[in-house]
Amino acid sequence: MREILFRGKKYGTDEWCYGSLQCFKGYSIFDTIWKHFIHVDYKTVGQYVGLKDRKHHRIFEGDIIRFHKFRDEPDWVGLVEYDESCALYIVKGKRPVLYAANDPGYFEVQLSSIDKDTIEIIGNRWDNIDILESLL
Repeated sequence: MREILFRGKKYGTDEWCYGSLQCFKGYSIFDTIWKHFIHVDYKTVGQYVGLKDRKHHRIFEGDIIRFHKFRDEPDWVGLVEYDESCALYIVKGKRPVLYAANDPGYFEVQLSSIDKDTIEIIGNRWDNIDILESLL
C-alpha cells in the first residue's frame, strides 16, 4: 500500500514536521501520528513521492537530488516537482553537458525513469537557495 505523507516547516521556525496534511480555516496543519496538530507554513509543504534515495531517505516534492544519467558524464542535479498536466513527478534542472551549440541546457525527466540506485538527496528548495539558483 502506498504511504501518504507530507513534510513542511513548522510555522515561524526552521523545524521540519511530518504527518498528514489538513487545512483548517485558512491554516495548513499536520496531524502527526501522536494526534498532535502542528501549524506549518503552507509554502513549504511537499508530498512524499513514494521513492527513497540510495541512502534510504524519503524523497519529497521540493527536494534537490543528484543522479547519474549517462556513463562518462558528470552527475545531473535537479529539483523534484509534481507535473499536474501529466500526473507524475519530474526532475528539472540544468544539464552538466551541452549537446549542441543551440542547446538551452535545461532538462525535465520523469523521476520514475531515473536509476534509483544513483539518486541522492542533496538539499531542498527552501534550505538550499544557492543550489536551486544554479539549477534554474
